[in-house]
Amino acid sequence: MIILLNKYKSWLVLILLLGCTVSTNNHAMVEYSENDKVVDDFIHDGFIPSILFSNQKDKFVKILIKHFGSPILTKMEIVSDSRRSSQKNEESTYHYDGLVIKTSTPLISKKLTTWVTYVHLTSDKYQLRYGLNIGSKRNEFVKMLGHTYINSQFKLKYQTSEHASTGNVEVIFDKSLKAKEITWEFYAD
Repeated sequence: MIILLNKYKSWLVLILLLGCTVSTNNHAMVEYSENDKVVDDFIHDGFIPSILFSNQKDKFVKILIKHFGSPILTKMEIVSDSRRSSQKNEESTYHYDGLVIKTSTPLISKKLTTWVTYVHLTSDKYQLRYGLNIGSKRNEFVKMLGHTYINSQFKLKYQTSEHASTGNVEVIFDKSLKAKEITWEFYAD
């Protein structure tokens, strides 16, 4: 018995290792930690007060004006949907001092729903969740949001914990390791 065990020991170890790898990569077995919730909240609703990342178009524009004032510049264009070329979307870009917000509104119904697709922040004058902002130190982001899948000295990138990621946030740091840019990207069907 001992001779057989020694003979097949390496195969047994390999099978056990493969089994562990498969089970840890199975999304159904991944636990939802408190940091995941904090990261998801920061990605989906990072601003205080909330700007509601999807809403009816007329309500969304009112929310933007209420929270940030009138944009310095607004650009709108009609484009083909990236997944369904026959579908048309109105893509809008709202420029503020130190803030750019891009939206997409599918032109398919009477109640047009607007989805935020991109937010780029370079000013600390806009309040964010968890006390994080432009100028916050790198270690403050790691302390609040945890470690991430892209983690370098001058860049942290987080994605939502959902099975099919719906968004991410990237933080770029200057030489003193203070946040100089925060960019959110969202993916909508």
